[in-house]
Amino acid sequence: MFKKNILSLSIGCGLCFMQMMDVMAFDPESTEFSQRKTLSTWVNSNIYRNELFIDHVQKFVGNTVPENPLSTKLAVSITNDDGITQYFGKMFPTIVAIELPFLQYVHEVSKHKKPTTLEVAAGAGYVSWKVPYAFENGGTHYANELSSKMLGRFDQIIDLGVLGSDIQGKPLKSYIQKIQGSCFDILNSHPELKEKIDVIYGQNVEHFFNPEQHSAYLELIADLLAPGGQAFLCAHSFQFGTDGDHPLRNLFLQSKKDNKMYPGFAQFRVSFKQLVGSQAQIADNTNEFTDVFRPEDNAIVDIKTIKSEEKDGIMFVTQEAIANYFSPEIYRKVLKSHSRLEVVDAFYIDKNGVRKDKWGANISHAAVIVKKKSKSEL
Repeated sequence: MFKKNILSLSIGCGLCFMQMMDVMAFDPESTEFSQRKTLSTWVNSNIYRNELFIDHVQKFVGNTVPENPLSTKLAVSITNDDGITQYFGKMFPTIVAIELPFLQYVHEVSKHKKPTTLEVAAGAGYVSWKVPYAFENGGTHYANELSSKMLGRFDQIIDLGVLGSDIQGKPLKSYIQKIQGSCFDILNSHPELKEKIDVIYGQNVEHFFNPEQHSAYLELIADLLAPGGQAFLCAHSFQFGTDGDHPLRNLFLQSKKDNKMYPGFAQFRVSFKQLVGSQAQIADNTNEFTDVFRPEDNAIVDIKTIKSEEKDGIMFVTQEAIANYFSPEIYRKVLKSHSRLEVVDAFYIDKNGVRKDKWGANISHAAVIVKKKSKSEL
């Protein structure tokens, strides 16, 4: 039965993930991604015509857009299982420029078949909960996540976010299946998925792969995708902004000159400020980058805090990090070495989730849409 009034969902540490009320402070019609006209481009037509269901979907979508102040609460750190020490960053609210075309493509494919889709590193399900609504005539969505703790939170979000049944009476949330573990083990645990996935989504995971791992990841994408299938990927872009003398920029330019396949791969020490009790950095352009160099291509990507001091409500933090930053140019160059895949589109994304075709201020991500070539194209 459809639940009209949903008050809140706690996903740990007192964090309120969603606050769904009849009267909301944020109007989902005020931003494009959560407007009804945009929802009509990817939501199942029967659901879209049902006022209760589409109202529920619109409110949930509206709570994840960057324009909604509530969405800042969604940027919480990934919780690792015991024994895993590598840092895997934070979950993000909607990154519109890549998520919307993904949902629209899933919806289009679902008009002709029951698609099989996959999200790699699904976290707490900020993207995966939408996929059953995009299926026009059913399908199967696999949500892969390394952390079983995150999949516990994922279950809570799916239970509240994915409501009702399709016209055949099948619960929408039954379209979602979880795959816990490393993405590199998917075909070991689910060999039947080899070349069966129609659409893959991967957000904020590739910058945690070193060059060797990322090359293996693209081969995994090629192994999973059905011929003609597409993958929608995005990762962090450079941290050096438009500063012409930034040490990370200087390393990037030198790596390009040396013809490195991944010129955004770097090791460095960074000092920054953040409010006490907050995960977000204070954006005042005072971040200091030192000890910058390019590590070996098999160096493990990680972030370790080596100093943290509180003063007047502000945390002064110093970290040592290895990261792999991306750009459309890097994506295009790297993918040329993977003969089964081709680039459909590649672009930047700014901090508001808006597509940008050129480098500039406030760029946060780089994205690529990849197609698996058909056998006749190989």
